[in-house]
Amino acid sequence: MQLELKASSGNKKRILVGLSWEDGKTVSMAKTRDYLPPKSEPVSEDTKKTSFLSGLRNFTRHILLWGDEMASTGGQTFRALRLDATTSKKDDSKGRDIKSSMRDLDLLCFIFDKDKNFVREIGPDPDTMIDEASSVYHSGEEFSGGGLYDDEMVRIEIDKLPANYQHFVFVVVSDSKLSLAECGTFNLRLADSTTDHNFIKDDVDAPADNSSAYIFAKLSRDDQIWTTEQISKFGDFETDWPTALPEYI
Repeated sequence: MQLELKASSGNKKRILVGLSWEDGKTVSMAKTRDYLPPKSEPVSEDTKKTSFLSGLRNFTRHILLWGDEMASTGGQTFRALRLDATTSKKDDSKGRDIKSSMRDLDLLCFIFDKDKNFVREIGPDPDTMIDEASSVYHSGEEFSGGGLYDDEMVRIEIDKLPANYQHFVFVVVSDSKLSLAECGTFNLRLADSTTDHNFIKDDVDAPADNSSAYIFAKLSRDDQIWTTEQISKFGDFETDWPTALPEYI
């Protein structure tokens, strides 16, 4: 699919990939839209409070990220935006947190050059949140989902991309002991960040197996022409992604 991207008021073009999921306790009104709780099962005050705080946290973070100057911070803004109130989850950047039972999904972006050689990874951990050119950046770690809008995002600043950034592959992993099936339905989209128009929207129900990763889609550019293709393949967290993903490019 060829993408038609609109420029922002600052004449910038951005691509957004968003991931959202429920935490198993709250209901995101923005995601379900027409959800109405059954009269026999009223929403408790604790659930309302949890949902409100989660939504407020995500809304505040996303407002900050929408600023035109956000990519010029050298990543400091993103490293400061660890707003999740959960303290029991170990943020282990070196591997899967197999001791955690939280529904912690991570959105990852793997970048390759024109010859399909691995260039770098963008993810929620501090050392991978933003590249040196401030052209591809992650919104930061979300441990439990359940907020409003996208829980984790990767944005691509088209006009700032280094010449060797040619292919982008997006992967979701479960950073806990839960399989993707145990995490429940999660939602992915690839969109024009300026207009919020979705080029791809994927509501994922994982198979009842031990899959802990999902290859969502690829994005490629040839000069000024951008194309995307949905992949929709399940896999394992421990996969050597720089080696495994080129076959999908």
